[in-house]
Amino acid sequence: MDKRARRPAILFAEDFDALPGITVLDDPPDETEPPPGFTAAELAAARAEAYAEGHRNGLAQAAADRAEVSRQMLATIADRLDGAAAEAARVAGESAEAVARLLLGTLAALLPALCARHGATEVAALARAVLPALARESRVTIRLSPHVVRAVEQELDRLDPELRACVALAPTDAVAPGDARIVWQDGTAIRDAAALWRTVAETLAPLDLLAVDMKSPFATAA
Repeated sequence: MDKRARRPAILFAEDFDALPGITVLDDPPDETEPPPGFTAAELAAARAEAYAEGHRNGLAQAAADRAEVSRQMLATIADRLDGAAAEAARVAGESAEAVARLLLGTLAALLPALCARHGATEVAALARAVLPALARESRVTIRLSPHVVRAVEQELDRLDPELRACVALAPTDAVAPGDARIVWQDGTAIRDAAALWRTVAETLAPLDLLAVDMKSPFATAA
């Protein structure tokens, strides 16, 4: 243990004389400069600027949110419209097909009667269109239904007498009213409603628009 005398510790140096051998130092001077102070006006201006910045950011975010909501709504509406358009197109297509089948079925049911009613006019028109071009033929035969002979004879009376003399009518019940077959040495002109109907049937068959058997409206002509 150190036998030397120790100096007593000093708890309070203020208001007391320092003991001999003790030097009391004042607090060292603070060399750092104090932070600059802000005036009330500057603090108010800073608060106003911070508020304005926050307000602008809030408005920008709100606008962005509204734009996103609008985009989603428009996308939903577009999807719904696309779906509605597709459904409308499907319904329209089915309706059009149903109407087409109905019309074809009606036409198939009425066509034989229409041919019978207007057959004379049709055969006469065929003769009027074909016979003038056959003036040099020595013989022309028209095979037709007995029901249209009178109308065709009236048409023949309008021809040149020499051409009329070369034309012979061959009435037969094997030919449907409205049909005719004009035959000369090197050719034939035929009006066959049943054959025309079969052609229509073959054309429309892939579309599945046939409501009836296309061969059924007409009896087979000889």
